[in-house]
Amino acid sequence: MTIYIVKKFVQKFPDPKMNKPARNDQMIKIVIIGEGIYANTFAILDYSNLHDPCFFAMKELKPNVVWKENCQQLVFQKSYHPAIARYVSYFDAREPDESPLLISDFYSRGSLHDYIRLYRQKAKEFTFLQIEHILSIAYGIAKGLDYLHSNKIVHGNLKPSNILLDSSLKPHLSDFMFVKQNADKNEINFVINYTSPELLKGMTEKKPLNPTPKSDIYSFGMILYELLTGQVPFVEFNSFELLRDRIINGHRPSTDSVFFRFVPLIMSCWNENIDSRPTALQLATNIHDIAKTMKAQPSFFTYAKSFLQIDKKSESKQTDRKQVDGVSTVVMKAAELNESHLAMYILGIVQLYGVKGVKNEPLANPEPNSAIKLLLVASDSFVLAMNVCCELYNDNVFSKIDGFDFEEMKKTLENLNTRKSKHLAI
Repeated sequence: MTIYIVKKFVQKFPDPKMNKPARNDQMIKIVIIGEGIYANTFAILDYSNLHDPCFFAMKELKPNVVWKENCQQLVFQKSYHPAIARYVSYFDAREPDESPLLISDFYSRGSLHDYIRLYRQKAKEFTFLQIEHILSIAYGIAKGLDYLHSNKIVHGNLKPSNILLDSSLKPHLSDFMFVKQNADKNEINFVINYTSPELLKGMTEKKPLNPTPKSDIYSFGMILYELLTGQVPFVEFNSFELLRDRIINGHRPSTDSVFFRFVPLIMSCWNENIDSRPTALQLATNIHDIAKTMKAQPSFFTYAKSFLQIDKKSESKQTDRKQVDGVSTVVMKAAELNESHLAMYILGIVQLYGVKGVKNEPLANPEPNSAIKLLLVASDSFVLAMNVCCELYNDNVFSKIDGFDFEEMKKTLENLNTRKSKHLAI
């Protein structure tokens, strides 16, 4: 199944007389940007505007990949967390040859792995990432881990390629939601450089890998080491078996080139006694203390303060999330009718204009740039578009708005549809 997502609806569509969905290759292109254990990831690009080429990222899940317990509820029903990747919607496969799809925000700086590699190529000797970026990235990862662990979720595969960076270089944890069902015991689904010794030891003993919050903390220590040195941990080892045995026996990277204030923190994450490793919350607190000692720039403390407002913001965002869930239901119904492009139109409307933008527009006379008008103009199936619009309003909190008249809205949409049909007949 091919899905097209557009950023600007009316302007990006072919002439409505052609009666075609958005398939203009000069405007839209789908490019694969990553191949992982659980999914292949695609970027949906509008490259007519080179300054803003990205809209969504789409994960196409691989066979036998299933949600971890509690993860789907966390991703879609709780308020957005600033250090967790924001996922928009999920589509189950409808046919045997199709794959489930997970739609998320697109993070323009890519993964931490890509960013470090690019910076390493450009950096001069002894000048790696700016300390402000190191502090913010490390703090955000710790806060994201604390959020997952407090919700009884273990990341289990924490590594730089699963940490996404936005345009401000703030981190967002991803790929913590899935696990392979009936996986081959001999299949290696992790990167050994970031894997804790207790998990590696269990593997040698033919035991199932059961990551814990403490194994996530070990991985964090390796990531912090890489942030500070620019070097992949254990890069000098070419043999998997040799490196595995060395890690199990207590070998760790040298901290000689690590800035001294971070050395105790990193060493505590690597502690062979898992009970002596800090919690994610303790990591965040320690990083904040280091930032104070180093007299970090105000931007770091502004970022840190943003996490203090999460509980307060979650109340208002919970309402918005419920509204978006209602829209997602309509999207799914459109997708069931094999109108995947229409499903994406609605999803795009929610992304660009927000549900409130739909809610607050005039009912009897939609504005030229309103969500409903855009949907009608954009769609190649006007009747279906009208029906979905009606269902969109009827299915959500909009029916509870004072003065709302569903029949009046339906007539308005029918009139718009009639005028459009007459226009096409000319």
